[in-house]
Amino acid sequence: MSRFEPGVTNATPAPRSVRDMLIVGACVVLIIAGVRASAPVLTTILLGLFLALIALPLQRFLRARGVGSLLASSLVIVGVVGVVGLLLWVLSVSLSQLSARLPVYQAGLARQFTAINELLVQLGVDPNWLANLNPPRLGSVLEVVVSVLGGIASSAWFMFLVFLVFSYTLVEAEGYAARFGRALGRGGEMYGRLRAYANILSTFIARQAVLGGAVAVCDMLLLIVLGIDFPVLWGLLSFLCSFIPNLGYYVALVPPMILAFIQYGTGAAVTVFLGYLVINTIFDNLIYPRYMGQGLNLSSLVTFLAVLFWGWVLGAVGALLSLPLTLLVKMLVLEAYPDSVWLATLISAEDTRDDAQARPAVP
Repeated sequence: MSRFEPGVTNATPAPRSVRDMLIVGACVVLIIAGVRASAPVLTTILLGLFLALIALPLQRFLRARGVGSLLASSLVIVGVVGVVGLLLWVLSVSLSQLSARLPVYQAGLARQFTAINELLVQLGVDPNWLANLNPPRLGSVLEVVVSVLGGIASSAWFMFLVFLVFSYTLVEAEGYAARFGRALGRGGEMYGRLRAYANILSTFIARQAVLGGAVAVCDMLLLIVLGIDFPVLWGLLSFLCSFIPNLGYYVALVPPMILAFIQYGTGAAVTVFLGYLVINTIFDNLIYPRYMGQGLNLSSLVTFLAVLFWGWVLGAVGALLSLPLTLLVKMLVLEAYPDSVWLATLISAEDTRDDAQARPAVP
């Protein structure tokens, strides 16, 4: 009999663990592909749900003061819709004015580069090399900002659907909590994880919104003092980017720094850079640790990679929701099964005693 007879294999079967890993990997790839394909629908639902999580503490505050469930939900919905609508209106007006002034800023950028060229010539730099040093297209930065934020401000149908999801979620929040309790059992592990996730996330997002707003106000005041155009727009950008870990700071910094350079030169740009650095350093090192507590217990590397991954899968909304989505995977998937607990530990910032007790023991 031939050693390599058709239908007969001499290869050693792959270990079960390897096969399981390959199967799990294939399933993860399929899930990611499906999530990415359904991004337009998922982003609407996820943004509405997480907006409801932000508003839940306010609803609970009103309920604790004796306000009826429906009235409390209605007051919160009207308040949130009004605030977000006002912010979107300010954003739309500011972006329209900025778009109209882009040619002026492009000319100002050319003047600044001319001044830099003249200074370098005085310092003895080769003028032939300077001849190739042309000012970059302002559209590479500010026009991208206008395009992205303008898309958010003008997506009326998208925001309408987000507010619908948010409203229905908030109105039925108490009812869904009771239904989950009946479906999963109030003493069940998964029910406990869902409650813990919702409580941790709503607290974190609400506090992040407050602190992000405080940072945005400080940034805006700095820009007003320096006389930089559109300080409110850059303050809104700073607030939105406060929900994007690691990369959000740089996204919020670059446009006003470029505008400061165009308006007043290198000194103003450096001042904006140092001002943003001081403000964020004070908040990151003195205020955030006291106010946020342990946070979401995710390592810095994981938070950075989460922004890139969820931004790739779900776009700009995915980048904004990268931390809540990563925590969802960590608490409700990785920590829920003994075979994946080690992954949850690996992506955590620290292994606290409470976390160790909450996770099921590995057999």
